[in-house]
Amino acid sequence: MPFILIIIFLLLFGSCTSSIRQEDFENIPVVEGYLRKGEPISIKISQQIPLDGNGAVHTLDNLTLVLYEDDARIELTSQGNGIYKSTSLVQENKTYKLSFEYNNKITTAETTIPSEPVDYEQSVTSIKGFNPNNLGMGGGFPSLTSVVLKWKNPNQGYYIVVIENVATTLELINTNSESNNLSRAFRISPTQGTSIEIRPMQFTYYGNHELRLYHVNSDYSALYNTGNNTSQNLYTPTTTITNGVGIFTGMSHKTLMLNVYK
Repeated sequence: MPFILIIIFLLLFGSCTSSIRQEDFENIPVVEGYLRKGEPISIKISQQIPLDGNGAVHTLDNLTLVLYEDDARIELTSQGNGIYKSTSLVQENKTYKLSFEYNNKITTAETTIPSEPVDYEQSVTSIKGFNPNNLGMGGGFPSLTSVVLKWKNPNQGYYIVVIENVATTLELINTNSESNNLSRAFRISPTQGTSIEIRPMQFTYYGNHELRLYHVNSDYSALYNTGNNTSQNLYTPTTTITNGVGIFTGMSHKTLMLNVYK
């Protein structure tokens, strides 16, 4: 599973485990639908719940979800734990429409899958990792090469870069760090630009890294920038969901590789 899901993956994110206050409670579903080009469809449906003291999570199973890819109907089956899946692969530039009945209301959502990034390229394929333990007596920062990522963006779309170490064995750059609390991945905030620079000191581990550039929709970017990037953000109504809250959005990506060496 790509890290973006975890962003979602973390990101964005996570599963809906937060409770809400009794006075704010409204019995409507929470939709978590991140449709990624080239991957099977998976959608999670859960329920807003008032604060009950034990952090219980209420997922909604055995609903009848109807999903259309343009005019073609796609069957979704309940997998348990609020997850509904199809083996159909998401297609770029297609519009997906979701609907289902819950609590005597019809919940609907719609999204279009963005096209893949165009002319995605990197300035270098390897860089030297920055280890602050090797500064020596003189101190100061050494002159190290950064990696610059570029792509075309004629329509001022939204892009997010996710960097993940994919080495079989993780090797810390800064051995004084607490490895138990360090992720093998990090991300760059959404941008409508055409390039970003990633510096050596941003990397935690040596080894090969995937540089994934995601072309996302504006609602995903807005969710990322809301509050502290927790699942509680999913309770904020979005413009794409009627009679429900959460997010139903699409994305496409391309991947480059970078080696961080000693």
